[in-house]
Amino acid sequence: MNFSIADAQRVLAELGLGGWLLYDFQGQNPTARQAIGIGALHLTRRWFYFIPVEGQPTLLVHHIERAQFPALPGQQHVFSSKEEMGETLAALLRGRTAVAMEYFPMGSIPYLSRVDAGTVELVRSFGPEVRSSHELVTQLLCTWNDEQYDTHRRAAEALSDIRETTFAWVGEQLRAGVRLNEMDVQNKLLEGFAAHALVTDHPPIAATRAHAGDPHYAPNPAQAFELQPNSVLLIDLWAKFDQVDAAYGDLTYMAWIGPEPAPPRIDAAFRAVLGGRDAALNLIRSRFESGQPVQGWEADRAARDFIAAAGFGQAFTHRTGHNLGFASAHGDGPHLDDLETHDERTLTPRVGFTIEPGAYLPDEDFGIRSEINVYMDPVRGPIVNGEIQTDWMVIEPLP
Repeated sequence: MNFSIADAQRVLAELGLGGWLLYDFQGQNPTARQAIGIGALHLTRRWFYFIPVEGQPTLLVHHIERAQFPALPGQQHVFSSKEEMGETLAALLRGRTAVAMEYFPMGSIPYLSRVDAGTVELVRSFGPEVRSSHELVTQLLCTWNDEQYDTHRRAAEALSDIRETTFAWVGEQLRAGVRLNEMDVQNKLLEGFAAHALVTDHPPIAATRAHAGDPHYAPNPAQAFELQPNSVLLIDLWAKFDQVDAAYGDLTYMAWIGPEPAPPRIDAAFRAVLGGRDAALNLIRSRFESGQPVQGWEADRAARDFIAAAGFGQAFTHRTGHNLGFASAHGDGPHLDDLETHDERTLTPRVGFTIEPGAYLPDEDFGIRSEINVYMDPVRGPIVNGEIQTDWMVIEPLP
C-alpha cells in the first residue's frame, strides 16, 4: 500500500464519502494499481478493493488470482461467477450514499477517467452515487514526503547540469567542424543520464528548426535534422533516480545557434514564453502569500493570457503544465490546464508540477518552450528546482 488506511479514512470523512472503491480490469486503471502497490502484476480478471469510511477494507478478487495479490489490510472475498461478484459488491456498498472512483463527470479530466462507464453503471445500480476520487488521489498518491522531494530536487539539479554540459559540447563540436544532428544531441543527453545514475521512461527530446515547432517530436534516425547556424535548439529532458518512490524532474531549455543573433520574430516568441511562464509562477506565489488557493486552470490562464497578449496565443497549443509523478514524469495530480480541460483541482501542499508554456510555429521553422519544476512547500510556498532560464543560451558555431 502506498498510503495508510487511516489516512484514507480521514480524507473520506472530510469529503463526506462512504468509501473509496478501487477497481481495475487488465490494467485500465493504473491509479488503482499504484494505490495498492501491484504495479505491473499480470492479472486477467476484475478486482475491487473497497476502503470504507469506517471499518476494515475488503479485497474482492477472482478465485484464480487470489494468491497473486500482496497482503493488503482487511479481509478478502473470492468470487468465480458474475453472480458471486455482484452479490458481494452489493453487500459492500449497501447503505453507502456516495463512493469515490477514478471517474470524472463527462470525462472532463481524462487523466482520472479510468473506470469504464459500464462499471460505473453497475456500482450505481447498488445504490450509491459515484463521485470523483481526485481529492483522495491528490492527497494520498501525489503528495511528496521530505525524502521524495529530495529525490526530485537532486534529479532537477542533475538535469540542469546535463543541459549545461550538452549545450557546451554542441558548441565545441560545431566549432571543431563536426556535423551533428538531433540524434547526436539526444545520445549526449542520455550519456548524461547514465553519468548521474538517472533513469527515464522515454528518451529526451532534442529538436531544431521546424521540429522544435512540434511539441512531442521524438528524434529518430530517419527524420533527424542536422544542426545548422542561425537556428533554435530545444532540449526537453525528464528523468529520476532508480527508486520506486523517487520523483521525476522534467525541464526544457532553449539555445540559439549563432553566429547571428535571433531574429526579432523568434526572439519575441521566446520572450513571450518566458513571460507566460513567469506570470503563472507569480500567480501561484501571490496566492500562497495571501493564503488563497490556486487551481490548475487559473495558473494556465495566467500564462496563456500573457502569451496571447504578446501575439502568440494561437501558437500555444497545449496545457501549461502537468503534475510530476513517480512511475512517469506525468502524474495523476492537478495539471495546469484551461485549454485541453478545465482543471479545477487545487495545487495543494506537497505536490510537484511543471510550468511549461510554448509557442510552436513549424511553418516559420521554429518553436519555443521553457519548462520549470515547482514544488508546493507547505511552509515556504512554491519552490523552483532546476535552473530558470532567463535568456538565450547562445551556442557559437564558428571558431
